Amino acid sequence: MRRRLLELCLLAYPRARRRRDRDYLRDLALDLAETQGLLRQAWSLLGGGLRDRIELRRRRSRLVKRALVACFVLAAPALAAGWLITSEGGDRLAVSEVERVVCGVEEHGCGETRR
Repeated sequence: MRRRLLELCLLAYPRARRRRDRDYLRDLALDLAETQGLLRQAWSLLGGGLRDRIELRRRRSRLVKRALVACFVLAAPALAAGWLITSEGGDRLAVSEVERVVCGVEEHGCGETRR
């Protein structure tokens, strides 16, 4: 009965932590339950599991925020360089290069393209 109750309380911990530390946490809680009481150990496991889940969420949210900031930091110079290099004259040059390639393939209609 004691073991089963503590096993249920271990469900408060995230799966990865349960996979890794289940036996240790259960055995420790069983040992401490003999001297400090079963109810206290059950509450301790529940509280520890909830704190662990909250901390895991905090770490994940920090990681996501850092990733977003890194993306913006890396994208900003690329966008700025693109805006600085591109100009109206540069756009016309790119279009005329494409038109020259098309005129090289099709002989008729090039006069209209150059206008």
